[in-house]
Order: sequence, then C-alpha cells, then structure tokens
Amino acid sequence: MLLLEPFWVFASVSFCVACCRNKILLCSDIWSNRYFTTLILLTTIFFTPFENWILIKHIEWETTFLVEDGPGKSVIGFAAVLHIATLLIGYRFSIFMLQWFGPHALVRASIFSYTIFFSSQGVFCDTLLYSGTYAEYHAGVHKDMTSFFFTQRFVDAYVLFFLTFGPPFFYTAYVWHKECSEADRKWFGDLVVRESIVQGCALCGIYFLLALFGVLPANHTCARTFIVAFMNFSPLAILVYPFKKF
Repeated sequence: MLLLEPFWVFASVSFCVACCRNKILLCSDIWSNRYFTTLILLTTIFFTPFENWILIKHIEWETTFLVEDGPGKSVIGFAAVLHIATLLIGYRFSIFMLQWFGPHALVRASIFSYTIFFSSQGVFCDTLLYSGTYAEYHAGVHKDMTSFFFTQRFVDAYVLFFLTFGPPFFYTAYVWHKECSEADRKWFGDLVVRESIVQGCALCGIYFLLALFGVLPANHTCARTFIVAFMNFSPLAILVYPFKKF
C-alpha cells in the first residue's frame, strides 16, 4: 500500500492542475503562485500527517503483511519524503504535460494513475482487503474479504482518510474548475467520465485475459475481475460525478 501511494498523490496533483488548466499557464512563475501553494498545503497538512498516522497504526497492512512491528522513524521519514517528492515531481510533470500535450493528455495521465491505484485494491485483495492480523495472514487463516469493510483498518484508512482529505481536495479542485467557462467545464466533465470508463474497462479487460490464459498466479481467477471493477469504478464515480453534473 505504501508503494502505491505515489500513484494517489500524482493523480490528485495532476487532477487539480487539470482543473485550473486555463489559469495556471498564465502565471509568470509556476512555483510562486496560489495553485502550487495550495497543493503544498493540501499535501503537508492533510495527506502526509494522516497517512503517517495510518502507517504507524496499521504497519502490517500498509506493508502488505511484510512487517509486524511498529515502523521506525526512518520508515515514517521515507513515507513523508515520498509524498513530498511525488508532489513536486508530479506538479512539474503536470505543467510539462499541460504545456506540450494539452489538457486532454494531462487528464488521461491523471485518470490512469487513479485507475492503477483504485484497481490495485482489487488485484491485490488477498492482502489489501485482508481483515486478519500479521500472524493470521502468515498462518494461512482464511478471512472473507467482505469482513474487511467492518474493521477499524477500513474505518481509519478509507472512511476517516476520505473525510479528512476528501473535502479540502474536492473543494480546491471544484473551485478551480468553476473558474473555467461553462463550455469548458462541460468539455472537462465529459472528458473525465469518458477516460474513467475507457481506461477502467481496458484495465479490467487486460486483467481478465491474463487470468483467462493463466499468466497470473493461480489465485488470480477471472472472477476476481468483478472485484477489480468494483474497487476501481466505485471511487472513480464519486470522483468524477461532481465535475460531470455541475
């Protein structure tokens, strides 16, 4: 989970940049402007501290049951540096994409990162949706994945996280989105919905074919495609709906 977070950070940064696509290119300095400052604050105040709290509290889950004991300062420091580095690199790359390839390419890259992050919850559901302890996991104790949604781990990592990071992120992206013209907003809404559907279906199709022809490990069956699709399209629908509706 920890190593998948750069996809989440880049996706959020690039999506926000895409929302203010017409304004940010008018700034004389891409670093000294209100857009970059806001993204820094979103990451350092809301994202990184909360993610580090989850890392401390659920280290076995964050490391896909590779580590049992609480993380040392070096691991927490690595996580914080990883988030900030991804923010800086992702922001600069987003500006580059916007300048040279246009907003369509930037939206495509953002949705691709979201798709990789969300769908991975289904692809690796054996660990990311496992409700047991470190000892139970390595002892081979079976746990129904639906039980994960009734654990404190789910409440902390998904419910509380999205209640903490979600509102300021959505507010920021939506306010920047509203600065565009009505026609531009409609184009953007149609684009993010189309890219979400196309990329999600493509990834699920690729997974299904790989499972069908036995390229993946034995526990990755074709039936898991439904889990991958659910874990991908559910959060994406919540993400893109406001931009399509309004």
